[in-house]
Amino acid sequence: MKGFKDSNNKFHPITQSKGVRKSRDQSAKITGIKIERKARVPEKSIEKMFELKSEPVSAEIRAREFDRFTSSITDFGSGDIASAVDKGEEVGLDGGEVADLAREFADDTGTSLSDVDVVAVLYEHILQNARNEIDSVLGFDIMNDIEGGTEFYVAGNFLATSYDYSQEASDQLKDVLKKAPMDKLKRLSENVFVKSFLSDVDVF
Repeated sequence: MKGFKDSNNKFHPITQSKGVRKSRDQSAKITGIKIERKARVPEKSIEKMFELKSEPVSAEIRAREFDRFTSSITDFGSGDIASAVDKGEEVGLDGGEVADLAREFADDTGTSLSDVDVVAVLYEHILQNARNEIDSVLGFDIMNDIEGGTEFYVAGNFLATSYDYSQEASDQLKDVLKKAPMDKLKRLSENVFVKSFLSDVDVF
């Protein structure tokens, strides 16, 4: 038996003990515990886990969410915007040009853009262009040459915006058009502003 004697000549035996094998996981200090290494997840598998799968957005949902977005982010109602854009398309103006008209009106009048009736602004733009063309071709000013009644003007009321005028104004414009030569009528018929205006008033 192996051992050693101390200073008092007392023998002390040495017993052998099993050492603990060091693990890479320093927290595991107990003999007999087996540490399992987990297999690494392939990158492709991780990529598939986070792959975003979605169906194409339908036109109905896009239109609905567009309305929600515009009504939340702008002071203009989505219905007003849609009405103005549709009317602008009728006379060859895109959405950006319609917006420019609203901004110009706000700047010219010192009005807050949020208070601008964008539909009425567009109607006024159409009216003035139609007025200038009719006056240029026929020599008749639909806002100054009306006798005995109210001339044509824009009654702004957002979605309910329309042209307002008297029966005398309608009759006099109708009479002027009936007496006009065909070549001048043809020229007027080629102007989108004139066509839009006349389609909205009770002349024919």
